[in-house]
Amino acid sequence: MSLRIHFTCDDLARTIVAPEPDPLWEVLLSLHLLQSDDDQLLFGRWRRHVRRQLPAGDRRLLDLAPPDGYSPDFLTPSESADGFEQGLAAIVQTPTARLATELSRLVGRGQLSAWMRHLPSRPRSTPHPQPNRRRTSPVGKCRRRRDRRGR
Repeated sequence: MSLRIHFTCDDLARTIVAPEPDPLWEVLLSLHLLQSDDDQLLFGRWRRHVRRQLPAGDRRLLDLAPPDGYSPDFLTPSESADGFEQGLAAIVQTPTARLATELSRLVGRGQLSAWMRHLPSRPRSTPHPQPNRRRTSPVGKCRRRRDRRGR
């Protein structure tokens, strides 16, 4: 399926390109790629290596990020534009109602594992993010404003 987007000159003038990749989007897309068999020549060796090395507990993340279709939005919070630690802290602080709503979308596809059913009701600890030496990026600020408006 291809998607064609038409930009006007005004659209292009308002377009902001991130100064660097978002770390949690990179994680999510890597999880998708890890579960796919596409592009074997390019990614086959990497997949075999990671699949062998991935600890069993970490394999549960694959349940949250199916290789196609919906992945919960709470996995890619706008705060991750300011750094990996800030993004992880935002995931931990995801409101229970949002967790339940987004996980319920996986239920519709028959993809909710037993451990994920209890995720919204589990107590969560706050990670201790490392100080970020980068300044807040304009992209991060825009994404946070969009998130506060309700996506």
